[in-house]
Amino acid sequence: IDRIVTFSAEKEIFGIPTILTDNGIDIEQFPMIPKAAFDGKTIHLFGLANVQKWHGYDRIIEGLKLYYSENPNVDVVFDIGGNGSEISRLKELVLLYGLTDKVVFHGFVSGEGLTALFEQTHVGVGSFGMHRIGVADGQTSTLKAREYAARGLPIVLGHQDRGFPGDFPYLLELPAVESPVNIQQIVDFYLNVRPSDYPQEMNAYAEQRLTWFVNFKPVVNAYRKP
Repeated sequence: IDRIVTFSAEKEIFGIPTILTDNGIDIEQFPMIPKAAFDGKTIHLFGLANVQKWHGYDRIIEGLKLYYSENPNVDVVFDIGGNGSEISRLKELVLLYGLTDKVVFHGFVSGEGLTALFEQTHVGVGSFGMHRIGVADGQTSTLKAREYAARGLPIVLGHQDRGFPGDFPYLLELPAVESPVNIQQIVDFYLNVRPSDYPQEMNAYAEQRLTWFVNFKPVVNAYRKP
């Protein structure tokens, strides 16, 4: 083995030089979704995953419990698409906190059903528990964040993602800790996203920076050198 391709920041693995690259998407599979209408009353968050502990959706639910205890002016609904080993535990939390009308479990979704969910979504929810599996901030490049960007959805994450600059205006990065997610921060973030044509800007960014075509250039270039 001459080189090892890695999404990590390691310069060597098993003493073998690496080629550093990043996760990517085939953008044609994730067409841009028109911006969801906002009636001033309800914001829909959407998490799409094979739900595991590193997605940290329990932190969102804990945050919603605190958020609704303060009688907010804006409703926040968390739609969860997909199955996974954490779903049963999340459903127990939702029942315990009386949030059955605020957290909706849609199960596996695809095709028109998935498109319909995206069309009502205001903010895409990434992972909030990468620290639980020892992934360091800044060494993560989740596919879901890239899909949301291609779809034109503002994104909220609980970790640094090296695919996006620190000042990326359509991404809210919250701390990689175990505390409940601050839902009001997400609400404020969404209400202040500008300009109104951000879906087009996000889709263009994904095409320019987040595709396999772009992210595998380091691999191609390494073998073009004499």
